[in-house]
Amino acid sequence: MTAVDRIQAEVFLSCSVAHAWTVFVHEKGQWWPEMDFWPVAGSLLTEHWELDGVSFQATGVVEDVVEGRRLVFSWREGDWERPTTVECTFDSDGTGARICLTESGFAALSDGESLAADHRAGWAYHLQTLKQHVDETKTPHGVGERQSTEGVPGQPPS
Repeated sequence: MTAVDRIQAEVFLSCSVAHAWTVFVHEKGQWWPEMDFWPVAGSLLTEHWELDGVSFQATGVVEDVVEGRRLVFSWREGDWERPTTVECTFDSDGTGARICLTESGFAALSDGESLAADHRAGWAYHLQTLKQHVDETKTPHGVGERQSTEGVPGQPPS
């Protein structure tokens, strides 16, 4: 049996690609409060969460950013032998935005099969939460979409 090295997930949002990017990177505190990063290559990334009363943390670095189109980061938990790499791409599906997420590097981890399964479920949860946030906060597609200033230096939160 071939080891799973890569998982993929995607979500379709009824908003513009620009708005999807803004929500993903600047409003993450509203749909993924455990995650913290700045969308600039070289920036640190952290995720803190609790499960059954036990605290966990993943840390990493933003590897590459193409504003509004692509975000790549690597991350790991303390007991992983090496990090995995997550690539998120943002494009139009003709009626709205599509975010395609790929996480790779599981085959190099001793518990890679189990982690891949956990992350597949985790990404499905987070992307659904993102979709729900967009659906609850948007105006009609492309018209007056809120542009958050959360996390923008020198700007008050929107």
